[in-house]
Amino acid sequence: MARIDDSQPRGRMGKPYFLIVRRRTMKRLTVGPLCVCFLVLAVSFAPARADYYQGKDLILVNPTTPLHKKSKDAIFSLRKAKVGEHGKLGIFPQKYMPASSIYGQVDEKADWVHDTQFFVNNPYLLAVITSGDKVNAFLPYCQVSSVEYSHGKITEMYRRQSAEKWFYLAFDYYGEFQGVIRLWFVNAYDAGFKYTYVDSSQSINIDMSYPSSGSSFLKSIYSGRELYHVGHLKKNNISPYDVRATIRLREKNSRTVFYVKLWKNRPAAMSVKEDFAYVIKLEP
Repeated sequence: MARIDDSQPRGRMGKPYFLIVRRRTMKRLTVGPLCVCFLVLAVSFAPARADYYQGKDLILVNPTTPLHKKSKDAIFSLRKAKVGEHGKLGIFPQKYMPASSIYGQVDEKADWVHDTQFFVNNPYLLAVITSGDKVNAFLPYCQVSSVEYSHGKITEMYRRQSAEKWFYLAFDYYGEFQGVIRLWFVNAYDAGFKYTYVDSSQSINIDMSYPSSGSSFLKSIYSGRELYHVGHLKKNNISPYDVRATIRLREKNSRTVFYVKLWKNRPAAMSVKEDFAYVIKLEP
């Protein structure tokens, strides 16, 4: 019969301390790698928002800058300088270069359609609103001097007189469209956000019956094609028109919200959390 060595120090249950310490050590060794593993998984599946600046910033709306007959290098330098002004936000790549799919067909010897130049000089306006098939952005005519960035979201706000002017453009100035607006995503595409969806559950004053297309960005994940080229006006312009990226407003001078979800890779469903949000609000 084996004898118990009474010289070994013992715990409360009569077990030698070296056995207790050994078991505790083994538990630590086992739990340690598991914690590291779960940490790696948590980081791997963390939302893309975590990569963006976790704070607030005011982004000034830049005036239209003439681009007539400028070289692509000059246009690219201007564009990169404007992106760099808010580089800390992490919206554009660190080594940003204007996408060739968007800027590749720019004609250096041609003039530009006046309002189209506004898009180029304002890279952080990821969703630009115009009327119907027009390219004239509403924003520079509505006395809105800035948009606000906050924790992975940009908000474009129109209040009182600026909102009234916005609705005037949507319903009256471009009367033939009667509240039908177009959202252009050329800047979002250039930043790498290739997919979008206007979330009706977080939006207000949208007529969901228009357009009838099931592939509308109100009813499905949308990815369009937008670029600058010389069009029928013989000037550099933005194209093409796409009815799938249009919205019809239900009422004039009513509180309105467009909640635009943006993703860099195609999400599995519209309900997937966006990589970035661009929100447009009107409070007449």
